[in-house]
Amino acid sequence: RELLCSIPCVGKVTAQTVLAELPPEISSARQAAAYAGLTPQLNESGQKQGRTRLSKTGNPHLRYALYMPAVSGRSSNGRLKNCAARSSSAPR
Repeated sequence: RELLCSIPCVGKVTAQTVLAELPPEISSARQAAAYAGLTPQLNESGQKQGRTRLSKTGNPHLRYALYMPAVSGRSSNGRLKNCAARSSSAPR
């Protein structure tokens, strides 16, 4: 719990929610993102290529718990602010 709370914009409630919602079999950040439904999903059919969006097929409580610190960190944390600026200016 202390390790999660050391991340900027993650508080006690978020850390406790993440620990409660993640099963013990999850051993990596990639698996945790997939379990929460935060992985990209391609939207394409035949020749049509659509936009990539979140799959949202995972645990909604965990996804919400991870989403809110990301939103607040995007405006207050310098590293997240730079990352968000790069991703929004990238060609699509």
